[in-house]
Formats: sequence, C-alpha cells, structure tokens
Amino acid sequence: MGICFSTVSLVDHLYCFLRFAPFEGLSGSSKVRGVNLGGWLVVEGWIKPSLFDEMPNRDMLDGTEVQFRSVTSKKYMSAENGGGMKITVDRDAPSSWETFRLWRVSSSEFQLRTFQGKFMTCNVGDGNVSATASTPSSTETFYIERNERNRVHIKHKISGTYLQASTLNEITADYQGIPGWDDNVATFEMTIVSNKHRNSFITMEDFKFLSKHGINTVRIPVGWWIAFDPNPPAPFIGGTLKALDNAFLWARAYDIKCIIDLHAAPGSQNGMEHSASRDGTTGWPMYISQTLYVIDFLASRYATHPALLGIELLNEPSAATVPLDALVSYYKQGYQTVYDSASFGWAYWTLRNAELHWDLEWNIRNNYLQLSYSQKTVSFRSVLWLGLACSLSL
Repeated sequence: MGICFSTVSLVDHLYCFLRFAPFEGLSGSSKVRGVNLGGWLVVEGWIKPSLFDEMPNRDMLDGTEVQFRSVTSKKYMSAENGGGMKITVDRDAPSSWETFRLWRVSSSEFQLRTFQGKFMTCNVGDGNVSATASTPSSTETFYIERNERNRVHIKHKISGTYLQASTLNEITADYQGIPGWDDNVATFEMTIVSNKHRNSFITMEDFKFLSKHGINTVRIPVGWWIAFDPNPPAPFIGGTLKALDNAFLWARAYDIKCIIDLHAAPGSQNGMEHSASRDGTTGWPMYISQTLYVIDFLASRYATHPALLGIELLNEPSAATVPLDALVSYYKQGYQTVYDSASFGWAYWTLRNAELHWDLEWNIRNNYLQLSYSQKTVSFRSVLWLGLACSLSL
C-alpha cells in the first residue's frame, strides 16, 4: 500500500497509516471526506454543556481556581511564594498566592494545588496545614462543604477535623466539633452520567447518516486512559474502549474509515481541558514512555481491522510548554512503534496555506517532504520538519 494525498483539505496533525494485509483503501475514491467525532470519548464541555447538568458541584471540576476568605478576619488564605511553607490567612486581597486549583476526587472530596505545583497537606499530629506536598494522597485530600450562600467548610479527610483561621493568622485543622449551618450538605447522591453520554451521543445511526451524505472517514479523539479500560485510574471512568470497538464495527458496516486521535496524552500535552490537564499545567514530556505504550496498545488492537485508516500520534502539543527536542524524540519513537507493522503517511492541514509549515505543496516543492508511491522514499527529514510544524502555535 503506497502513500497518497488527495487534492482537498486534509485533517490536521500527524497520522500513521497502516498497511497490513487485510487493510482496504477507501472505496471508489482516494479522497478523504471526514468528520471529527469530538466530544464523545474525550468529553469537552463546550460541545455538550448539558452533560454536566446532573453533576453535583459541577462548577468545581478539575482545574477550577478557588480562593478562600475568612468570614471573621476578612483575610484570604495564602500559600506564600506559591507553596513550600505553612498556609496562612493574612492577605487583604487575592492574587496568585491566594489562588488554589482543584483536583476533584469525588463530588465532595478535593485536593488543592498551588500555582507552584505544591499540594495543601495536613499534619495529623499537630493540625498544621502547609503547602509542601509534591504529590497528592489521602493526607492531601479535603472535604469541601458549602451552603447556598457559597460559604464553605473544609474538613481534612484523614483526621476528620475542620480547618480554621487561628488568631495567629495561620490555618490549622483543629476546630473542635462540627461547624454548623442549618442544612447539612455532607451527604450527596451521585449519578454517573458518562456511560449514558457515550451510549447516546454517537450511535450507529450517526454512521448511517454520515455514509448517506458521502462522509467516508471519521476522526475519533481518545484519551490515554483507554489503554487501561475497563478499570482506568481515577478520576477517569471505564467504557471508552468498548465505545471505540463499537465505532469500528459501525464504520465497517457503512464502509467508513477511522482515524484514532490521541487527544489527551498522559500529563497533558498542552494544558487545555481537552487534553485532560487537571489544572491547566503541561507535564507530558515526563510521560513519553507511557504515551508510547498507549500508541502500541492502539496499533496492536486495531492494526488488522479493515476500518482503520490511521493513528494520530498526538493532538496539538504546546509550543510554549513542550520542548521541541522532546516532541521530535517522541515522533521518532512513535514512528518506530507503528512502523514495526505499518507504513507511514502524512496528512497536512491543507494543500495550500499562508503559514508555510501547514502548506503541503510548499513542503513538497522545497524538498521538506519527499513522497512517492514507495514507503521507503519518505525521508525522515520530513519527520523532523513535521515535528516542528505540529509544535508551532498559529
């Protein structure tokens, strides 16, 4: 199976096109007419905001920034220098030190991270509260209870004691008894809505509709946790792998090809919510080996499926937070991971583009891409160039 491009705008980013014996090309045409199945297996709130309607405390999701002000002293809770010392409550106005990002454990349990990446923690012995933990555990987990006026109580999970503002302007977990308001919000009824969403947002009828209207390719964003289904690590919910299997069955039934897009990589490759960043930070360069495991998992599972058209190694890595050498190294290793049993192909944003790194024609004419019908003539120079292109922000 050779490498070919259509003369229409193509899907963005980098894909690995597999060429196994059972692989079948697009029927009747070399042109890819595709659509992205966004918001299905990688949930994005802007695509379907109503998905979160049944979620308790839905305004307190991963990455939500919060500030806490004592109602008695009128001072803000602060992690001075962004963490590394005791938590105080001595600031008249909030800024970055007084802002915490939530890591949601459940609808009522949270971990609080400072802007320097330290987690609020509590010494069970003396009740001292500090921002000194590098990684969160139960010791860094707190219940946040709030009433209709948005006043909150913060209770340490391990000790069961509530945080309070001391007379020394320190935060300590040694409040005696239960701070009350009339309505007790400590008991929640939690509904898991993700499986209902997956089973209804995209169905076989959608593939039938697409086929009827001439769409022959779908791009399916997935998260890295799909490789650990049906029991992915918290806070992710199982079921995406079964849904993806269904997509391949439906695609085959309606002669549609699938491009699997690794939309959310371990650690987050761009800090955006759709890359599963917990709080807007990027940590993906530390997780390249884990990402390659996911790519290998996907290639091994779907390589021989006749509906597979390609695997996208990474969606939208950030130029600001992902070093280019790390990205190029990943593309090299990802190429080899898939090439063990596949050929390699490229897809560009468009045939022509004012931004030359997205312009397929310009790259061919300037010898950055050397293409023919033989997979062996694809110069690895194009891998390096494409790594640069995919890392640049437009």
